[in-house]
Amino acid sequence: MRSEVLYISSAGALQVLPGGGAHAPLAVIVDLLEEHLERAALPQARGGDLRQLAARRLAAQFPDTPYRLALPLRNGSGEDSHVFVGVPADRLDASLQPLVDAGRAVRGVWTIALLLSWWLRLVGIRLPHLLLVIPTPAGIRHVYLRAGLAVVSRLIPHDALGHGSSSVDEELARTVQYLYNARLIDRETVLPASLLGSAEATPPTLANVRWLTLPAARGLPDLGGRGIAALAELLQQRPPRAQLAPAPVRMHWLGRRFTTAVASAAAIVSGALLFASLSATVQAGLARETASALRAEIAAMIRAEASADTPEPSGVTPRFAAHVWRIHQTRIDSAPQLRPALFAAASAFDAAPEFVLDEFVWRAADRRPAAIGAGEEAKDFPCAPASGDETATLYLGGKVSHEVGLRRALVARERFERALDAVKGIRVQTKRVPVTPEGPIDSAAAERGFAYCVWLREPQ
Repeated sequence: MRSEVLYISSAGALQVLPGGGAHAPLAVIVDLLEEHLERAALPQARGGDLRQLAARRLAAQFPDTPYRLALPLRNGSGEDSHVFVGVPADRLDASLQPLVDAGRAVRGVWTIALLLSWWLRLVGIRLPHLLLVIPTPAGIRHVYLRAGLAVVSRLIPHDALGHGSSSVDEELARTVQYLYNARLIDRETVLPASLLGSAEATPPTLANVRWLTLPAARGLPDLGGRGIAALAELLQQRPPRAQLAPAPVRMHWLGRRFTTAVASAAAIVSGALLFASLSATVQAGLARETASALRAEIAAMIRAEASADTPEPSGVTPRFAAHVWRIHQTRIDSAPQLRPALFAAASAFDAAPEFVLDEFVWRAADRRPAAIGAGEEAKDFPCAPASGDETATLYLGGKVSHEVGLRRALVARERFERALDAVKGIRVQTKRVPVTPEGPIDSAAAERGFAYCVWLREPQ
């Protein structure tokens, strides 16, 4: 949704460009006489240390306003210079706080100097020195940029200009003189300058000032011909990330962005799950077709067993293939599906991370148990055999973490058993109680042990 551009000056708030609807976010241009820019070099630091230094210096520079920003000045000299920007909070809060209280989303607050720096960066203009003159509803603003970043911003109000062009020329000469006195430029340096938004106006003639026309950039508003109107359009199309508004002013915008990000992530996850489901369905169908073809081929070989024992071209006789097939039917194909029981065990251990699994043994009905964890076949199965419609039995053995006290162990046991009971198609029995209310650990469990038997029922 396109933002609604709001212009705030000492005279109040003024809508510059409408947005994409009644609930469009607000992008604010602030044009105040009290705007301050300070340039300072910080001690040599890198990464997070440098950001912390800049944040502390910014707070010390503008302690009375939350509308502040620190920007690195990369001029190729190797020093860690920053430009600290701050505007007073009273005028902005008077215009923005009622809108925030009403639920309007404020995308950000930008000064004209920040937007000019952003436009030059997008176009790729990065002169060592540049002076821009731009008329605004509040007056005429002079912005001096060094290496593409604004370091001086001066507003001359309309009531200070008078009615003649001489006063405009005099104010421009004062700005250039200030740049000389502040040693931002040498007196011998030819200062490039551009008059924005007034194509028909004739720029004044000043010593060592060379007037130029900013080039039009494809896909960007014409700054040279349209001035502040172009900055408003730029703010709608491609707003810069660096802005002045504190988080409480932007809370509705940040909440909207978070909701959008969550919805996008959910859509991506849903699409991935749908694709995985479709892929699994297709693969299962192919597997069923392959299994059916394999069964038909083996059945034909079994039928041929009674009449011939001649090896096939692969070297396998029908009798041998039939023997392998019978082993598959009796040992593999008839093995129970352990997925529900494994899911139950995983859910229980996830619910009670205090329980540490040491031994996992399973046994199909009328078969020897198979152990996982000890590395050897289990000899004595601790659980009763499966009965009725039960197809397999699992034994879960382990201990409670030594860092867990009595109360926490009792709570963990309750969570563990609730998770097991919540799984359908199984029957659970506790072999011995890991903890009891009467004592810290049951004496029968020498190592704070626990043991559970899980019987898997035939799916209905």
